[in-house]
Amino acid sequence: MKVINWEDIDCTVRLKKDDNSLEFEVFEIMGKYENEKTGKYDKPIYERKGANSSEDETENLDEAQTLLRGIIKWDACSHVYFGDDEGYIHLCGGRSWFVFQQAVKRIWEIAIKELPQEHSKDMFDLELFNN
Repeated sequence: MKVINWEDIDCTVRLKKDDNSLEFEVFEIMGKYENEKTGKYDKPIYERKGANSSEDETENLDEAQTLLRGIIKWDACSHVYFGDDEGYIHLCGGRSWFVFQQAVKRIWEIAIKELPQEHSKDMFDLELFNN
């Protein structure tokens, strides 16, 4: 399991890779707590699954609402789910749409690098995102 914080788009991704697939979960960072050791505000906080208000937050990714999650297989076939059980996500304004797009693109970039190259290049073409 690998966790990456994308500070520039306020997201955290949790990855699990095996020989033939890449599982991913993307979480939106809602703010930051103070790190007691450093005194800096650098501990990400997330909206809790099933939260009824923006104040219902957690530091624990296992308790956090996902923005998107899924699996990309060796042949570029993917299963993607939005949010958690009900499939609902809230995107508020253009910045949210940009973050969503960037998260999808970055997951795809990781898949291109991490998954076996036994497939045709057009199945894992990153240039499609640049058009």
